[in-house]
Amino acid sequence: MRRFIIRRLGTSLLVLAVSSVVIFLLVASAPGDPAQLVAERQSFGADRETVERVRKELGLDRPLPVQYIDWIGDIAVGDLGTSLKTQTDIGSDLAERVPVTARLLIGAAVFALVAGCGLAVLGTFWPGGFVDRMSRPLALLSVSIPSFYLAALLVLLFAVGLRWLPSQGDSGLRSSLLPWFTLGLAPAAVMARVVRVALAESMSRPYVTTALSKGRKRREIVIRDAVPNIAVPTMTAFAAQVGLMVTGAIVVESIFSWQGASAYFLEAVRFRDFPVMQVWLLLFAAAFIVLNTFVDIASRAIDPRLRRAMAEGMS
Repeated sequence: MRRFIIRRLGTSLLVLAVSSVVIFLLVASAPGDPAQLVAERQSFGADRETVERVRKELGLDRPLPVQYIDWIGDIAVGDLGTSLKTQTDIGSDLAERVPVTARLLIGAAVFALVAGCGLAVLGTFWPGGFVDRMSRPLALLSVSIPSFYLAALLVLLFAVGLRWLPSQGDSGLRSSLLPWFTLGLAPAAVMARVVRVALAESMSRPYVTTALSKGRKRREIVIRDAVPNIAVPTMTAFAAQVGLMVTGAIVVESIFSWQGASAYFLEAVRFRDFPVMQVWLLLFAAAFIVLNTFVDIASRAIDPRLRRAMAEGMS
């Protein structure tokens, strides 16, 4: 297990290094000249000399490998750079905005996990029953509705029509309900189907028939035996959905006027604030890599079958 953890951490660092190179090159090759944008911001109608001076100040006149080394070296020591739009420290801006996005993601993730797994477990209690039959079309409908359209429907119903919830801003629990539901509905539908299929496969095994023949109740078998057996695929599916929710938060924060890190990235794209775009994409890649590394290690820690397969592969 220790060898696997070391090897997995090494692979994650390698993937992060490759991701940093790809992110830097993609943003550097994007249309637009950062020096031109900054020069025009400093003085309307900037001439060529001003643009070249700004380019030299930003270090954009140096070769790309040198720019990458300087960029990744600064990040390694905690210097995330300066925003071209606001001329403020990117690290300070993210420190203010990340908690907002984290609250949005945590709320949506909890909703997706509880609602999705709850529907799957209830459907397994009564296979073919009302909940089980209705969860399938509801899951398909939930996945098919775009988040921006769902948000518009929710605002129209609960904010404009019923006036139960606010439609914009981040002022407390009531203002968080619509964004949580908008961001978490599609992942909840995916989790409901993944967990339901996994539970159905687990409940078809011989140990379930044996347990039923001994008089144990179906609900008890589902909770005590089937649910622990599907922990690994559930964690894997949930980690993938969390990664998708990070990108979905860009749309949700924009619709509901949340000033989070995702809205910060959208503002950077509109202004072509390349330093912010590079840092945000790198942090997203790092978070996704860390999440998947944790899931891989946790899967082998809780599933003895994976540990045996790993041991046999190393022998």
